[in-house]
Amino acid sequence: MCFDGRTATIVDERREYLDRSMRTVLRVQRYARNPHGEYFFFISEGTGRPFFKHIDQRAAKVALGDRYIPPGTGR
Repeated sequence: MCFDGRTATIVDERREYLDRSMRTVLRVQRYARNPHGEYFFFISEGTGRPFFKHIDQRAAKVALGDRYIPPGTGR
Protein backbone atom coordinates (compact mmCIF):
# COMPACT_ATOMS: atom_id res chain seq x y z
CA MET A 1 0.00 0.00 0.00
CA CYS A 2 1.64 3.17 -1.22
CA PHE A 3 0.29 6.58 -2.15
CA ASP A 4 2.29 9.00 -4.27
CA GLY A 5 0.42 12.10 -5.37
CA ARG A 6 2.60 12.40 -8.48
CA THR A 7 1.40 9.08 -9.89
CA ALA A 8 -2.10 8.79 -8.39
CA THR A 9 -5.24 9.48 -10.38
CA ILE A 10 -8.13 11.41 -8.84
CA VAL A 11 -11.16 9.23 -9.58
CA ASP A 12 -13.78 11.42 -7.90
CA GLU A 13 -13.74 14.88 -6.35
CA ARG A 14 -16.56 16.70 -4.60
CA ARG A 15 -16.53 20.20 -3.18
CA GLU A 16 -19.05 21.80 -0.88
CA TYR A 17 -19.25 25.58 -0.83
CA LEU A 18 -20.32 28.06 1.83
CA ASP A 19 -22.50 30.08 -0.53
CA ARG A 20 -24.03 30.00 -4.01
CA SER A 21 -21.29 32.19 -5.46
CA MET A 22 -18.93 29.23 -4.90
CA ARG A 23 -16.13 31.41 -3.56
CA THR A 24 -15.54 29.73 -0.22
CA VAL A 25 -14.92 25.99 -0.14
CA LEU A 26 -16.16 24.27 3.01
CA ARG A 27 -15.12 20.71 2.25
CA VAL A 28 -13.10 18.81 -0.35
CA GLN A 29 -13.55 15.06 -0.68
CA ARG A 30 -11.45 12.95 -3.05
CA TYR A 31 -11.05 9.32 -4.03
CA ALA A 32 -7.74 8.49 -5.68
CA ARG A 33 -6.26 5.37 -7.25
CA ASN A 34 -2.56 4.52 -7.41
CA PRO A 35 -0.91 2.63 -10.32
CA HIS A 36 -1.24 -0.62 -8.34
CA GLY A 37 -5.04 -0.32 -8.26
CA GLU A 38 -5.27 0.63 -4.58
CA TYR A 39 -7.80 3.26 -3.53
CA PHE A 40 -7.45 6.11 -1.06
CA PHE A 41 -9.94 8.53 0.48
CA PHE A 42 -9.13 12.14 1.43
CA ILE A 43 -11.36 14.72 3.08
CA SER A 44 -10.51 18.20 4.29
CA GLU A 45 -12.80 20.72 5.92
CA GLY A 46 -10.19 23.44 6.17
CA THR A 47 -10.02 23.27 9.96
CA GLY A 48 -7.78 20.90 11.78
CA ARG A 49 -6.01 18.03 10.10
CA PRO A 50 -7.28 16.48 6.87
CA PHE A 51 -8.35 12.83 6.93
CA PHE A 52 -6.55 10.40 4.60
CA LYS A 53 -7.11 6.66 4.49
CA HIS A 54 -6.51 3.58 2.35
CA ILE A 55 -9.84 1.91 1.50
CA ASP A 56 -10.42 -1.66 0.39
CA GLN A 57 -11.73 -2.61 -3.05
CA ARG A 58 -15.25 -3.35 -1.80
CA ALA A 59 -15.60 0.09 -0.18
CA ALA A 60 -14.18 1.78 -3.29
CA LYS A 61 -16.68 -0.03 -5.51
CA VAL A 62 -19.60 1.06 -3.33
CA ALA A 63 -18.39 4.68 -3.07
CA LEU A 64 -17.44 5.12 -6.73
CA GLY A 65 -20.05 3.05 -8.56
CA ASP A 66 -19.42 3.27 -12.33
CA ARG A 67 -16.13 5.12 -11.78
CA TYR A 68 -14.64 2.11 -9.96
CA ILE A 69 -11.84 0.34 -11.87
CA PRO A 70 -10.86 -3.13 -10.62
CA PRO A 71 -7.13 -3.74 -10.05
CA GLY A 72 -5.25 -5.32 -12.94
CA THR A 73 -7.44 -3.88 -15.70
CA GLY A 74 -4.65 -1.60 -16.91
CA ARG A 75 -6.77 1.52 -16.97
